Amino acid sequence: MNICKTRSIVAVLCLSGLGALVATRAEIPTGWMVAGSAPKDFEFSRDPNESWQGHNSALISAKPGVVSNGFGTLMQTISAEDYRGGRLRLSGYLKTRDAVRAQMWMRVDATDRSVASFDNMDSRPITGTTDWTRYDIVLNAPSNSADVAFGFLLSQGGKVWGSSFKLERADASAAVTSAAPAALPKQPMNLDFKAAADAAASTPPSVPDVTVTTPPPPSAEELAGDSLYQFVVHHATVHFFNTGSEHNLARWRGGKQSICAVTSGLDPGYSAFVTARLRALAAYVGAPVQQDPQCKANVQLVFTDKPKEKMDEVLKWATSTAFRNRYAGGTKHLIEYKGDHAIQGWYLTTNGGSAVVNTDVDLVGINVWPLWPQITPNYLGSNAPGTRVGASSGSGIGIGVVILIVDSTRVVGHAIGTIADYLSMLTLSVAQSPDHCDPLPSILDLESSSCGTRGKPTAMTAGDLAFLKALYSNPGISPSLSRDDIQDSMLRQFKLR
Repeated sequence: MNICKTRSIVAVLCLSGLGALVATRAEIPTGWMVAGSAPKDFEFSRDPNESWQGHNSALISAKPGVVSNGFGTLMQTISAEDYRGGRLRLSGYLKTRDAVRAQMWMRVDATDRSVASFDNMDSRPITGTTDWTRYDIVLNAPSNSADVAFGFLLSQGGKVWGSSFKLERADASAAVTSAAPAALPKQPMNLDFKAAADAAASTPPSVPDVTVTTPPPPSAEELAGDSLYQFVVHHATVHFFNTGSEHNLARWRGGKQSICAVTSGLDPGYSAFVTARLRALAAYVGAPVQQDPQCKANVQLVFTDKPKEKMDEVLKWATSTAFRNRYAGGTKHLIEYKGDHAIQGWYLTTNGGSAVVNTDVDLVGINVWPLWPQITPNYLGSNAPGTRVGASSGSGIGIGVVILIVDSTRVVGHAIGTIADYLSMLTLSVAQSPDHCDPLPSILDLESSSCGTRGKPTAMTAGDLAFLKALYSNPGISPSLSRDDIQDSMLRQFKLR
């Protein structure tokens, strides 16, 4: 289905000319033009009384007393020459007052005048009264792109201000925001009209390739300031207690603390893919992986539409007397099911030297740390923050077991490859808090509430892979690299040092 025929506002924005109108009564910002399905119902001007952090703004407002059934837009059209064969991002700040519907938009046209890619925030419009907020649109610009049109619009009534727009090349890992039509199947199916259950059982899923490819390095803007340091801090930790992190960052250390993953709750083909993708990423960054296909699983990736039931199973175990009641009583709430995240789980961590690494994790001292939120649990009875993990032995922290529960009803719309990479990142490093959103993009941005409308990666980013390679560059029971050393290693991988 052609997305440019789905709604009237979409159809108008997909037209090449957009019904451009020359405005004479107000000062239209230089380089911009007025267009839309009903531009005469709106007023367009610069507004010296409104600004975002000192930047100039432009205003679109419905004319007093006019009830419009259309929209007006301020827009530009430029050559696509500088963006062909890549990905481009439009960002800008919008503010609204009593807006019926305000949107930012961008369209890439091909040389044959067809629409190559398009997004007008149709599924995420701005309504009512809102303060200055950044919005992003990311589109592909194929090699046959001719021009790029972009702008912001107002439908029916209200006011919208725009400020500080920016159009730039985007990293290949940046998620495209346009709603692409569903991919067509490569082969016909169910030609003999089997019942739905029988047809599904006989149709193998189409799974992506597990091969890990190296993404392009980050941009200078993404590495500006202390963004790299913050990225490292938020991606590796001793996890929520007041123990120094120097050379003590959690990772898989080899021996019996090597990765042996199992995925459940999906079609067998998808489950096999998620497990294989994790193993491929682990091997790519140098993390230890069990080679025995009959190994004892220490990574459980569970997809379920009843996440509380699965979470309660672990909660029951962690609060039992066998676990020394570490989370009994008042601290039980720290690891129980919350329901506020689509992906939840725990890390079971160990410490000690070769004796621990070569012993079944069932037989060594372990600690349970929840993925969410960032907490500081207390020793039972002492009210003193801390844990045996990260003691001053200098031998570092080991990841012994990872259990991740995916609410399958809340990840609908994400590609299986994207979810697999997100789970892999959480498995390979004890993330301090996946809710951070650093300037340097990460696959962890996928479930972060802090990223706003910024495009989210669909696979592990250059930052993710460089960080993991640095984390696993000093294998075994030796102390991990320090955060500063990891930062230096990442810069060398980006070839900036």
